[in-house]
Amino acid sequence: WPSVLYFGLAAAFSSTILAVKLLSEKKDLDSLYGKLVLGILVVQDVIAIVALALITGLGSATESGLLPSLAIMLAKLILLFGLALLAGRKILPWMVERMARSSELIFLFALAWGLGFATLVSKELFNLTPEIGGFLAGLTLANTPQHLHIANRMKPLRDFFLILFFILLGSKLVFENLAGLFLGALALAGLGIIAKPVVTFLLLFLTGYKGRTNFLVSSSLAHISEFSIIIAVLGVKVGHLAERELSLITLATIFSFLAASYIMTHNQSLAKVLRVFLSWWDPPGGREENNKVRKLRGHVVLIGAHRAGHNILNSLTDMHRKFMVVDFNPLIVKSLKERNINALFGDISDPEIQEKANIEKAKLVISTVPDYNDNLSLIEAMNNLNPNAKVVLWAADEWEADKLYDRGADYVLMPHFLGGLKLAEMIRKDINLKDIDKLKNRDLQIIKDTL
Repeated sequence: WPSVLYFGLAAAFSSTILAVKLLSEKKDLDSLYGKLVLGILVVQDVIAIVALALITGLGSATESGLLPSLAIMLAKLILLFGLALLAGRKILPWMVERMARSSELIFLFALAWGLGFATLVSKELFNLTPEIGGFLAGLTLANTPQHLHIANRMKPLRDFFLILFFILLGSKLVFENLAGLFLGALALAGLGIIAKPVVTFLLLFLTGYKGRTNFLVSSSLAHISEFSIIIAVLGVKVGHLAERELSLITLATIFSFLAASYIMTHNQSLAKVLRVFLSWWDPPGGREENNKVRKLRGHVVLIGAHRAGHNILNSLTDMHRKFMVVDFNPLIVKSLKERNINALFGDISDPEIQEKANIEKAKLVISTVPDYNDNLSLIEAMNNLNPNAKVVLWAADEWEADKLYDRGADYVLMPHFLGGLKLAEMIRKDINLKDIDKLKNRDLQIIKDTL
């Protein structure tokens, strides 16, 4: 039964590193399904930390008995969470703010904080695994205003040690009876890639989310976590697992990473193919049924009101033009609705959203969404439904811009082009840039609102 329990835990957890990396590459971290994925992953990580503490308690059980050992470990864990919360709220923001002027200093401090917290947790006072300390140190740093800067500075070091982590695990793989190990790893990976997403899909359906959202969330969790390997390593140390079983969990994790990389990259396309099937799972009056909007004609449709879209939104508001905003970030839509702005939550590639936005009667459609495939879907819909409307799209590079122009885009926004044009226009009007402080304050306000 201990092996079965460890295999169940291994299949239950999903990889935060893999999911966050792929979501950020797809620019989907701020979408509804991206927020749901991150929320589930954080809960999973907390459960993994508790599991590590319980396993440590089981391994250190003495003559005093199992229950007292587990109670002591849980008490230590609660104390650590309390210390981390206190440090994250009261101490660290003050310290980090004074070190933020020096990139080298804040990098060294963050590194020392993480390693120091991990060392403290692993010593006699707490006697827990250092992974718990590293996780809690990361949580405290994430609460500081400079967390994005710290994460950016830490990224090369994180990637380097991540490679070493998997090399070390690979060197410990036991390849006796390779056929049995391979089949067992495939079976365990199947639990993480197939069974877990199905359960996740059904649970999200019961909580009132639409079929498409449920599919995107569940497919983004179709892998096994690196935390599963850490738990298995600890299981070997305390004598609950054999080296061969650790190899099986490690191999299953690798298989799941390979499959998940493909699934997450193409889950938006898969959702479009499965649109009819997924619509069966749309519950009436669910959490996403807040899309009551006014039908407009001859209006402007703005897709994406974040960052670049923020300025366009302000201009449309100042001009008192008829417009509608479509955004895949529920917080942005909620904020716009509170301002009595006609806003629609959803993905513009969805025909239902296109119908509600009434793009068939729009005179101008502006997309600040950086997703190339979404923009292709939009321009295809506009060519079919409303070929006379002007279409302005966003492109990340020259290749995307060229392809979008070939498909019929009237204008393609590119950040580096626009930045140069804006600065050139400012210099042409005033070589001394007298109004630059006003522009800086406006941009700083947008940056703070974004953070």
